[in-house]
Amino acid sequence: MAGREMRNKGLKSQARGMIKETEGKVRGAVAKVTGSRKQRLKGKAQELKGKAQRLKGKVERAVGKAQDKLATAAKKRSAKAATAKKAAVKKAAVKKAAVKKTAAKARKTTKKRATKKAAARKRAAKKVAKRARKKTRKSGVTVKASRGTTVRVAGRKSGAKKASTKKKTAKRASK
Repeated sequence: MAGREMRNKGLKSQARGMIKETEGKVRGAVAKVTGSRKQRLKGKAQELKGKAQRLKGKVERAVGKAQDKLATAAKKRSAKAATAKKAAVKKAAVKKAAVKKTAAKARKTTKKRATKKAAARKRAAKKVAKRARKKTRKSGVTVKASRGTTVRVAGRKSGAKKASTKKKTAKRASK
């Protein structure tokens, strides 16, 4: 039974008990006047029954109040638990957002580093190509830098040191 129902039941019991108690007192007073001992005893018994019922109602009301207090405390505890749960969920969401932000920052930094490395490789390739062009100008070979770090030989100028090239080819074949 809920606290409110118990309190209502206790109130009704208290009222019935008071009525019975009053009836017993009236019956006892009438018996005193008439001098009937039997009626006086019945009145006293009814008075005591009413008193017992009134006290029972008082106890029921107290139990109802206690139940209400317990229910209220339980609601407060569950409300606190719900609030704590919401706070934990919010904290987890904030933490998750921070992790996402950190991950995005790391990706951005990694991308910048990769871009810088690619630019450094490209500069290095240009330097290599430039050195190769300087060295090959004397021999008459044209060198061009292509994408990335590869260097390709475009061709020879006509009449540039053909004899030395033939000697190198012959040496390689004999090995």
